[in-house]
Amino acid sequence: SLAFAFAFLKFLSLSLSLSLLLSLPSNMEPKFKRQLAAIVFTDIVGYTHLMHINEDQALLLRSRHRELLIDLHKKYGGEVLQFFGDGTLSIFHSSVNAVECAVEMQIEYKKEPEVPVRIGIHVGDISYDGVDAFGDGLNVAARIEPICEPGGVFISERVFEDIRNHAWLQAIHVGNFQLKNIAGDTPLYAISSKGMAPVSYTHLDVYKRQEEKLSHVMFSSMRD
Repeated sequence: SLAFAFAFLKFLSLSLSLSLLLSLPSNMEPKFKRQLAAIVFTDIVGYTHLMHINEDQALLLRSRHRELLIDLHKKYGGEVLQFFGDGTLSIFHSSVNAVECAVEMQIEYKKEPEVPVRIGIHVGDISYDGVDAFGDGLNVAARIEPICEPGGVFISERVFEDIRNHAWLQAIHVGNFQLKNIAGDTPLYAISSKGMAPVSYTHLDVYKRQEEKLSHVMFSSMRD
Protein backbone atom coordinates (compact mmCIF):
# COMPACT_ATOMS: atom_id res chain seq x y z
CA SER A 1 0.00 0.00 0.00
CA LEU A 2 1.00 3.62 -0.28
CA ALA A 3 1.31 3.97 3.52
CA PHE A 4 3.59 0.93 3.69
CA ALA A 5 5.78 2.25 0.87
CA PHE A 6 6.08 5.63 2.58
CA ALA A 7 7.03 4.01 5.89
CA PHE A 8 9.61 1.82 4.16
CA LEU A 9 11.19 4.80 2.40
CA LYS A 10 11.33 6.72 5.67
CA PHE A 11 13.00 3.76 7.39
CA LEU A 12 15.47 3.45 4.50
CA SER A 13 16.28 7.16 4.69
CA LEU A 14 16.91 7.02 8.43
CA SER A 15 19.07 3.91 8.06
CA LEU A 16 21.12 5.56 5.32
CA SER A 17 21.57 8.73 7.38
CA LEU A 18 22.70 6.71 10.40
CA SER A 19 25.12 4.70 8.25
CA LEU A 20 26.60 7.87 6.80
CA LEU A 21 26.94 9.42 10.27
CA LEU A 22 28.71 6.35 11.65
CA SER A 23 31.05 6.27 8.66
CA LEU A 24 32.17 9.89 9.06
CA PRO A 25 35.89 10.35 9.71
CA SER A 26 36.76 11.14 13.32
CA ASN A 27 37.78 14.67 12.39
CA MET A 28 34.20 15.37 11.23
CA GLU A 29 32.51 14.26 14.45
CA PRO A 30 31.09 16.86 16.86
CA LYS A 31 33.91 18.74 18.58
CA PHE A 32 32.31 19.30 21.99
CA LYS A 33 34.81 18.37 24.67
CA ARG A 34 33.58 17.87 28.22
CA GLN A 35 36.03 18.21 31.07
CA LEU A 36 36.38 19.02 34.74
CA ALA A 37 38.23 22.31 35.11
CA ALA A 38 38.79 25.40 37.21
CA ILE A 39 36.55 27.89 35.39
CA VAL A 40 37.44 31.58 35.51
CA PHE A 41 35.28 34.57 34.58
CA THR A 42 36.59 38.14 34.55
CA ASP A 43 35.11 41.48 33.61
CA ILE A 44 35.95 45.18 33.85
CA VAL A 45 33.83 47.06 36.39
CA GLY A 46 32.11 50.17 35.00
CA TYR A 47 33.23 49.51 31.42
CA THR A 48 29.89 50.38 29.78
CA HIS A 49 29.69 53.71 31.60
CA LEU A 50 33.30 54.52 30.73
CA MET A 51 32.58 53.83 27.05
CA HIS A 52 29.92 56.56 27.16
CA ILE A 53 32.17 59.20 28.69
CA ASN A 54 35.64 58.28 27.39
CA GLU A 55 35.71 55.65 24.66
CA ASP A 56 39.48 55.88 24.11
CA GLN A 57 40.22 55.25 27.79
CA ALA A 58 37.75 52.34 27.86
CA LEU A 59 39.40 50.69 24.87
CA LEU A 60 42.84 51.25 26.40
CA LEU A 61 41.78 49.48 29.61
CA ARG A 62 40.17 46.63 27.69
CA SER A 63 43.34 46.14 25.66
CA ARG A 64 45.48 46.11 28.82
CA HIS A 65 43.03 43.72 30.47
CA ARG A 66 43.27 41.23 27.61
CA GLU A 67 47.01 41.48 26.97
CA LEU A 68 47.92 40.91 30.60
CA LEU A 69 45.38 38.10 30.95
CA ILE A 70 46.77 36.27 27.90
CA ASP A 71 50.37 36.60 29.10
CA LEU A 72 49.63 35.32 32.61
CA HIS A 73 47.45 32.47 31.35
CA LYS A 74 50.42 31.29 29.34
CA LYS A 75 52.58 31.48 32.47
CA TYR A 76 50.15 29.44 34.61
CA GLY A 77 48.91 27.00 31.98
CA GLY A 78 45.45 28.45 31.48
CA GLU A 79 43.39 28.40 28.29
CA VAL A 80 41.30 31.41 27.24
CA LEU A 81 38.09 30.14 25.67
CA GLN A 82 36.18 33.34 24.97
CA PHE A 83 36.45 37.12 24.90
CA PHE A 84 33.09 38.90 25.08
CA GLY A 85 32.93 42.68 25.35
CA ASP A 86 34.86 43.53 28.49
CA GLY A 87 34.72 39.97 29.87
CA THR A 88 36.57 36.69 29.47
CA LEU A 89 36.06 32.98 30.07
CA SER A 90 39.02 30.68 30.66
CA ILE A 91 39.89 27.33 32.20
CA PHE A 92 42.75 25.72 34.10
CA HIS A 93 43.48 22.08 34.89
CA SER A 94 44.49 23.12 38.42
CA SER A 95 42.59 25.25 40.93
CA VAL A 96 45.91 26.32 42.46
CA ASN A 97 47.17 27.58 39.10
CA ALA A 98 43.88 29.37 38.44
CA VAL A 99 43.99 31.22 41.78
CA GLU A 100 47.70 32.03 41.49
CA CYS A 101 47.07 33.47 38.04
CA ALA A 102 44.09 35.49 39.28
CA VAL A 103 46.08 36.94 42.18
CA GLU A 104 48.95 38.01 39.94
CA MET A 105 46.49 39.52 37.46
CA GLN A 106 44.87 41.65 40.16
CA ILE A 107 48.23 42.83 41.48
CA GLU A 108 49.25 43.86 37.96
CA TYR A 109 45.88 45.47 37.18
CA LYS A 110 46.38 47.84 40.14
CA LYS A 111 49.34 49.43 38.37
CA GLU A 112 48.76 52.44 36.12
CA PRO A 113 46.65 52.57 34.10
CA GLU A 114 44.59 50.72 36.72
CA VAL A 115 42.00 48.26 35.43
CA PRO A 116 39.13 47.55 37.88
CA VAL A 117 38.49 43.84 37.33
CA ARG A 118 36.30 41.27 39.07
CA ILE A 119 37.28 37.59 39.00
CA GLY A 120 35.13 34.57 39.90
CA ILE A 121 36.39 30.96 39.98
CA HIS A 122 34.61 27.62 40.36
CA VAL A 123 35.54 23.99 39.70
CA GLY A 124 33.04 22.04 37.63
CA ASP A 125 32.09 20.48 34.31
CA ILE A 126 32.37 22.52 31.14
CA SER A 127 31.82 21.56 27.50
CA TYR A 128 33.42 23.55 24.69
CA ASP A 129 33.52 23.13 20.90
CA GLY A 130 35.78 26.01 19.95
CA VAL A 131 32.88 28.48 19.77
CA ASP A 132 30.23 27.71 22.39
CA ALA A 133 30.64 26.70 26.01
CA PHE A 134 28.12 25.35 28.51
CA GLY A 135 27.84 23.27 31.66
CA ASP A 136 26.77 23.45 35.30
CA GLY A 137 30.25 24.47 36.40
CA LEU A 138 30.27 27.35 33.95
CA ASN A 139 26.90 28.60 35.25
CA VAL A 140 28.14 28.73 38.83
CA ALA A 141 31.38 30.53 37.92
CA ALA A 142 29.41 33.06 35.88
CA ARG A 143 27.19 33.83 38.94
CA ILE A 144 30.14 34.23 41.31
CA GLU A 145 32.00 36.85 39.29
CA PRO A 146 29.38 39.67 39.53
CA ILE A 147 29.34 39.32 43.33
CA CYS A 148 33.09 39.92 43.54
CA GLU A 149 34.30 43.41 44.35
CA PRO A 150 36.63 45.32 42.01
CA GLY A 151 40.20 44.16 42.46
CA GLY A 152 39.11 40.94 44.17
CA VAL A 153 39.00 37.21 43.50
CA PHE A 154 35.99 35.25 44.73
CA ILE A 155 35.99 31.46 44.72
CA SER A 156 33.53 28.66 45.44
CA GLU A 157 33.90 26.16 48.24
CA ARG A 158 35.19 23.53 45.80
CA VAL A 159 38.06 25.80 44.84
CA PHE A 160 38.69 26.65 48.49
CA GLU A 161 39.03 22.94 49.33
CA ASP A 162 41.64 22.60 46.58
CA ILE A 163 43.81 25.49 47.79
CA ARG A 164 43.37 25.36 51.57
CA ASN A 165 46.57 23.36 52.13
CA HIS A 166 48.67 25.86 50.18
CA ALA A 167 49.84 28.37 52.77
CA TRP A 168 50.63 31.11 50.26
CA LEU A 169 47.01 31.13 49.05
CA GLN A 170 44.78 32.47 51.80
CA ALA A 171 41.03 32.95 51.68
CA ILE A 172 38.25 34.05 54.00
CA HIS A 173 34.58 33.07 54.02
CA VAL A 174 32.44 36.05 52.99
CA GLY A 175 29.00 34.46 53.28
CA ASN A 176 26.49 32.14 51.67
CA PHE A 177 24.74 33.40 48.57
CA GLN A 178 21.65 32.35 46.65
CA LEU A 179 22.89 32.27 43.05
CA LYS A 180 20.38 32.63 40.25
CA ASN A 181 19.18 29.25 38.92
CA ILE A 182 21.48 27.42 41.36
CA ALA A 183 19.77 25.27 44.01
CA GLY A 184 20.60 26.02 47.64
CA ASP A 185 23.03 28.49 49.15
CA THR A 186 26.54 28.72 47.75
CA PRO A 187 29.36 29.49 50.22
CA LEU A 188 31.83 31.98 48.76
CA TYR A 189 35.37 32.89 49.73
CA ALA A 190 37.55 35.90 48.95
CA ILE A 191 41.25 35.45 48.29
CA SER A 192 43.12 37.40 50.98
CA SER A 193 46.72 36.57 50.05
CA LYS A 194 49.47 39.17 50.19
CA GLY A 195 48.87 41.94 47.69
CA MET A 196 45.10 41.54 47.64
CA ALA A 197 42.84 44.34 48.88
CA PRO A 198 40.83 43.75 52.09
CA VAL A 199 37.27 42.54 51.54
CA SER A 200 34.67 45.31 51.49
CA TYR A 201 31.70 43.95 53.39
CA THR A 202 29.82 47.13 52.51
CA HIS A 203 30.02 46.03 48.88
CA LEU A 204 28.59 42.62 49.79
CA ASP A 205 25.78 44.15 51.86
CA VAL A 206 24.80 46.36 48.92
CA TYR A 207 24.79 43.34 46.61
CA LYS A 208 22.57 41.34 48.97
CA ARG A 209 20.12 44.23 49.39
CA GLN A 210 19.87 44.61 45.62
CA GLU A 211 19.20 40.88 45.22
CA GLU A 212 16.57 40.92 47.98
CA LYS A 213 14.89 43.94 46.38
CA LEU A 214 14.88 42.23 42.96
CA SER A 215 13.44 39.02 44.46
CA HIS A 216 10.71 41.04 46.19
CA VAL A 217 9.81 42.84 42.96
CA MET A 218 9.67 39.54 41.04
CA PHE A 219 7.53 37.89 43.74
CA SER A 220 5.14 40.85 43.81
CA SER A 221 4.78 40.81 40.02
CA MET A 222 3.99 37.07 40.12
CA ARG A 223 1.21 37.68 42.66
CA ASP A 224 -0.38 40.50 40.64
